[in-house]
Amino acid sequence: MDYFNMFDPTAFENMKVVMEGCLYDYDLDGEVIITDRNDWVNLAKLSRKFDMTLRKNSSSKVLCTFILQADLANLTAELLPLSNGVQQSGASVFIKTTLEHPENEELYKKSAERLKMIWGANHSVQQHIRKNALNELAHVENELTISFNRFIQEDQIDDLQNMAEHMVKTVNEMDHLIRTFN
Repeated sequence: MDYFNMFDPTAFENMKVVMEGCLYDYDLDGEVIITDRNDWVNLAKLSRKFDMTLRKNSSSKVLCTFILQADLANLTAELLPLSNGVQQSGASVFIKTTLEHPENEELYKKSAERLKMIWGANHSVQQHIRKNALNELAHVENELTISFNRFIQEDQIDDLQNMAEHMVKTVNEMDHLIRTFN
């Protein structure tokens, strides 16, 4: 028995480690600050979720979160390729950008347009606005989520470095956008 090959990390694990390294490199270089990191395993559904959140600096009102998710179907497709094919092999990736700013219809539109410029028009963007309805002076939380509409597979692992670069660009440009409206 070959004890050295007993553990073969999944595509999810490999992609998670690569993205962690990319984002922590930006943090170490002082370009961004990592503000949160979560790694969940749901034993009831046999799914995984990993996320890392960064911001430009400690006073920035812009957060950008990388989200990597894989469920049992993704794992099964990877470990037993004959069972349900390559179609579900890999993981889902989302980028969530959260902005805090005064309520402003034009800023809602501009922030979605800016994300499409940074990430490309072929990705869908969903935007949700939250506010405290009892406090008219409170800022809104503007959450924009980019979906890549496909599974990311391990052979696309080099794309994660580009995603990390785009995340840094996102926090910088969105921070600048908010400042122009204040």
